[in-house]
Amino acid sequence: MEGNSSLDNENEIIYILDDLKKWNNLFTIDHEYYFDGWAIFMTEKNLYPRYIVIFKSYKEKTFTIKSYEVYFSELYTKKYKELIQIDKISNIKDLLREIKEIIYGKDFHNYAKKIIVNKIK
Repeated sequence: MEGNSSLDNENEIIYILDDLKKWNNLFTIDHEYYFDGWAIFMTEKNLYPRYIVIFKSYKEKTFTIKSYEVYFSELYTKKYKELIQIDKISNIKDLLREIKEIIYGKDFHNYAKKIIVNKIK
């Protein structure tokens, strides 16, 4: 593991997970460790759920957030459509602010705006 010590990474994850607990009524929250980083997964408890992924590489000092719309194909297989990706979030305060904005609909708004702009062109 490069970059921060494993204790620093663990404390960072615990802090973020503790803050995300306020969304437990709306999301199922899980986390996993990988060879090159860690990720937190938030699955919305909804008929048409969103799937939000927070990732941080051990080599980088920035976070990445991706939000997906989850739907089912005609063969009832689960599919994901990316709604928004935010890279290079430099600190936990900005990360938590972005997560809150996504939960309140920033991802849907940006996706709808992109569709409208593409139709106008």
